[in-house]
Amino acid sequence: LTDLGALLDRLDRNVSLNPSVQHRVSSQELDWNWAPNAIREAAGGLGPVRLVLASDCVWLREHVEPFARTAEILCASSPGAKLVLSQQRRSEKLETALVRELEDRGFAGLFDGGRGSRRGSRKTVHFA
Repeated sequence: LTDLGALLDRLDRNVSLNPSVQHRVSSQELDWNWAPNAIREAAGGLGPVRLVLASDCVWLREHVEPFARTAEILCASSPGAKLVLSQQRRSEKLETALVRELEDRGFAGLFDGGRGSRRGSRKTVHFA
């Protein structure tokens, strides 16, 4: 699990409250605004990334590019890695910007809202 450094104590506490997963889950700092090399370095401590789960991470337009860039960096570490994004619908403009940014970075997949399935990419994203 990752979050901003200021929130790691809360993240660690949540992990400690779930004894059935404590031995399989750890937390570490990750800031989408870090330089790409710093993100790669932090991701190196995670081992091969097969799945990136993101839940309601992008609620402002200025989050779109840093989030998509970070997801791209994380998924690039492992062939076949997938991004699963659960996102509250706030505005069509925000959702469109996020989908376009992800597509521009080589992500394709199943997008909710009538967009259908897009194939042919090495990276897949699923909106849940």
